[in-house]
Amino acid sequence: MKRTLLVAIASCASMLGCENDVFMPIDPTVARATSFDTGPMRVTLVAADPLRSSFDFIRRDFGGIIQSGAVKNGGSHIVFHTYVADSLTVGVQGGETGRIVDLGSDDDVAGRIGVTQTAGRGQGFAGLALADGAMNDPEAARIFESNNDDSYESAKAALGHVYALRVIGTDQGDIVVKLLVVEHQSETNVTFQWIRLR
Repeated sequence: MKRTLLVAIASCASMLGCENDVFMPIDPTVARATSFDTGPMRVTLVAADPLRSSFDFIRRDFGGIIQSGAVKNGGSHIVFHTYVADSLTVGVQGGETGRIVDLGSDDDVAGRIGVTQTAGRGQGFAGLALADGAMNDPEAARIFESNNDDSYESAKAALGHVYALRVIGTDQGDIVVKLLVVEHQSETNVTFQWIRLR
């Protein structure tokens, strides 16, 4: 009986949290210890949501946090509908720049990299790869070109499209990610599967 009561009290206490710290970032040492090639992850970015309109690929968590009663940036490598309407934007964090390329539909990517599409689709996204510092899709290779204005870059969100992106200047070096948009409500939210390649 005492054990059940203690477990219940501990559970309630853990749910209450701190008064001013509503959403805290994941411990970066945990994220860094995890391999980034373990398979796709799914995230939904919500326009006009100060906590969930951006995402951090290193922490694998939303970019916005509430700390000491204020909204702060816990780390944001990609944002939705913040800089350009209905678009995904990379290279927005201080000291970082970015490149993002819309590679077209999953079928387009599959055709360029020479993989056979299946009934469920997704083979283009699955087969897109980074090997020896080069992408296997010539369109995706554009993420390694210099950004003309040396700042952020955007691409319109489109359902079923595959994107390659590169964030330059992070504390872990360049980040290279592929993503597939699986849900999209114009100027409202976007959901994508993503895999970090570097």
